[in-house]
Amino acid sequence: MRSDLHEDDILFDVLRRAVDAGDPIPADAVMTARAVFELSRVDSELAQLVFDSMADAVPVGMRSGAAGGARSLCFETSALAIDVEVLDDGSIVGQVEPAAVTRGRVETTSTGTPLLVDAGGRFRAIVEEPRFRLRFELGARSVTTPWIRR
Repeated sequence: MRSDLHEDDILFDVLRRAVDAGDPIPADAVMTARAVFELSRVDSELAQLVFDSMADAVPVGMRSGAAGGARSLCFETSALAIDVEVLDDGSIVGQVEPAAVTRGRVETTSTGTPLLVDAGGRFRAIVEEPRFRLRFELGARSVTTPWIRR
């Protein structure tokens, strides 16, 4: 055993080399771990898609996604309504009602990023991955949209 492990940097270097020298984590173990993590969120209520401008006729008074390149989506639960526009540049803009929601999150298949929701329930984010979903906290309740493709 080395006697010069009194400094944190040296200890971390030794640990890093030991981990790097070991076997990599098998891909199926990573997939299983992610699946278990997802099951821990099963208590989140899934918002239902009630409108998608790519699949539904655009209602009178609502902008068409064809002109501006935006895709409009509307989701609902018994306690929450979520309107989202997915823009061609990778950004999303939307509003959640009631505006009492103050915390949100954009989740992709690899990351999760906090989503700032203003006092009016409005939010904006850049989503670089092709698939994402939104999660909002309303008191003790959690609401998640289904996966959305850009």
